[in-house]
Amino acid sequence: MTAVLALLALSLPFSSQEERIAGVTWDGWLIHVDPSTGVSVRVAQLGYTGIQALAKDSTGRMIGLGERPEGHHELFELDPYRGVATTFRIPYVNDVRGLAFSPDDHLYAVNVQGDVTSKLYVFDPAEPPPDAHPTLIGRCESADGVSLSLFGLDFAPDGELYAWSTAYGLMRVDPLTALCTNVNGLTDGTTEIQSIVFADDGRLYGLRDRLFAIDPSSGIYAPLTDGGFGDVRGAELLTLVLPSFRSKGAQLFQPPGPFAIAATRPASLEVAPVDTTVSILFDHPVDRSTLDGGSFRVRGEKSGLAAGQLTVTRGRRRVTFLPARPFSAGENVWVHLSRRITDARGRPLTPAGYSFQFRAAVTPTTGVFTEYASVPNDSTAFQTRLRELESGDLDHDGYVDLVTVNDQIEDARAFLNLADGSGLVAGPVITSLGGNTVGESRLADLNGDDQLDMALVDQSNGTTAILYGAGAGSFALAQSLSFPGAGVAAIDIDGDADLDIAVTSIGMIRLFENDGSGSPTSFQVAGASDGGVSAENLLEAGDMNQDGVTDLVVTSTSPDELRSVIGDGWGTFTPAGIAGHLTAGVAFTLELGDVDLDGDVDAAVGSNPYGLVGILGNRGNGVFAAIRVLPAGGSTLAGTLGDLDGDGDLDWGLAINGSSASAVWRLYRNGGTGSYTLWQDIPASSISKGIALFDSDRDGDLDLALGDEIQETIQLLRND
Repeated sequence: MTAVLALLALSLPFSSQEERIAGVTWDGWLIHVDPSTGVSVRVAQLGYTGIQALAKDSTGRMIGLGERPEGHHELFELDPYRGVATTFRIPYVNDVRGLAFSPDDHLYAVNVQGDVTSKLYVFDPAEPPPDAHPTLIGRCESADGVSLSLFGLDFAPDGELYAWSTAYGLMRVDPLTALCTNVNGLTDGTTEIQSIVFADDGRLYGLRDRLFAIDPSSGIYAPLTDGGFGDVRGAELLTLVLPSFRSKGAQLFQPPGPFAIAATRPASLEVAPVDTTVSILFDHPVDRSTLDGGSFRVRGEKSGLAAGQLTVTRGRRRVTFLPARPFSAGENVWVHLSRRITDARGRPLTPAGYSFQFRAAVTPTTGVFTEYASVPNDSTAFQTRLRELESGDLDHDGYVDLVTVNDQIEDARAFLNLADGSGLVAGPVITSLGGNTVGESRLADLNGDDQLDMALVDQSNGTTAILYGAGAGSFALAQSLSFPGAGVAAIDIDGDADLDIAVTSIGMIRLFENDGSGSPTSFQVAGASDGGVSAENLLEAGDMNQDGVTDLVVTSTSPDELRSVIGDGWGTFTPAGIAGHLTAGVAFTLELGDVDLDGDVDAAVGSNPYGLVGILGNRGNGVFAAIRVLPAGGSTLAGTLGDLDGDGDLDWGLAINGSSASAVWRLYRNGGTGSYTLWQDIPASSISKGIALFDSDRDGDLDLALGDEIQETIQLLRND
């Protein structure tokens, strides 16, 4: 009796005000029990009778077993907050008396045959077809061969499996053999316990008509409450957000927040193999009908929109995307989940959807670059005046191509990879830009047709042009928006998983929403946002506070400033802390990436005319620390980040002209913490204007393409 009283005393502080036991009764009710007071509340009738068991997996999903009015038994998934039960699977185990999920989410079941002998079974953790059979482990017997009748089943936090015998009390069960060990060696069980449940801290409860505390080490049990629960046959712990109960049976409770993502693989900003799968673990079962190629999109910044197969496993909580082909080495890969995705109860993921990015790994190299080709950018008597050099798979053959944007001749020129492993290119394929004086450009699949498109802005001519990829490296003008621009970014501003457009204009950032139709009127003005700087200029997109919503980073021309503009997923952006006096000049280049490998997106800027470049570390909320300045010896006209030596961090390539640097393409090596040192200079014949890092020959490392404005050539260098 002393031990029982001590157990009672120890049990009093076990539960917080928010902890409840969800119990399911033989006659089909869900009840909530406050273990600290013994007060119980009937929540809902579940539509089942003969309920015998309940189990909870590592994500919080609860599975029970009961009989439908039509007369068949089946497993059901239980929403323990609202009291809604939905069919999970029809089992082939008769008279189940206990269910329990192991730490690795295998579902174990124990049944009773003739009220004498129990058998232990295990279900595969992946959701099988309806006619799948569980695996029989064995008869539940003691070491001396005594057959046992078991009720209730649960795993302790340490991974041990326990069950309750009405004759012998608490039993320890070997999940590999079904061999049972009597915890206290006595025959002091009771029929007043038909279900058991462990708390995370090791407390063990037993239930039927009332609540018991059980000592797992000794098997001693004692009642904590009087009767009144009904015939509880399965129980699990849960936490209520609003914990208090009203009198007379009404309850104040609600489930956790909106349908959400529990984990992603790869993680945000992680470096992953080029052949990685993409896996999303949700906190509740997903509605499969809301998953399709429009609501779940994976796109490489160079390889474009990825084709592949979606599978749903782990009780409809895990969605896995298997790409049809590898990503391009070193590229940023974005995953966009639409707000259309809902859980099984119709709750949306978030009104803003969810986006994150990771980086495809590259093969380690010595970082020695050898020129293997010089490609002319001009093909006429007219000077092209290369403005930008970009790379991407324009013909969707798995090899990365090159495209130049040329402001004097007003065209775009594509150089298609021969796709034979040589890294050589053919071309150019010329697209006239209609007499516009070209400005900043962005390659991205804007209409979802597996072709890279181009958004092109021009501040002087007052237009923003949308050009759709027409195949084989050509583009066709799809839409001309009558708004001038300086910088452009492709970004999902409204959570629908397609790419919208943000354009900087003096005094604002203009937003253009994509309706996803791919028509000549797909992009419509969605509003404008204050960039929080004077004379908004360069623009890049990234998740600056790691909340699953893509934000913007903008620079100004006067004064020299930079800041994050945080998006809410509804098309509204709010400026975060400003970083002023970047390099004393004007930022001419802006790149984003996790340069210090701390899990957030940093910024790299190059300037004109004072010969300085610098790194701004993100403090984690989109606010930047003070710039770390490096001497560049000239004005920076182009820049890019990429892992040139295959050590996992982002190195930095810049096109620098004038002053002490003459004209060079300069490579800075990252020491792993965002600390950059001069690595090597590659001389230019006239003006170094463009630089692209891409895997030209698909050998897994990043090669170089270097654009010379006046010489009108593209030098190709292989990474050896």
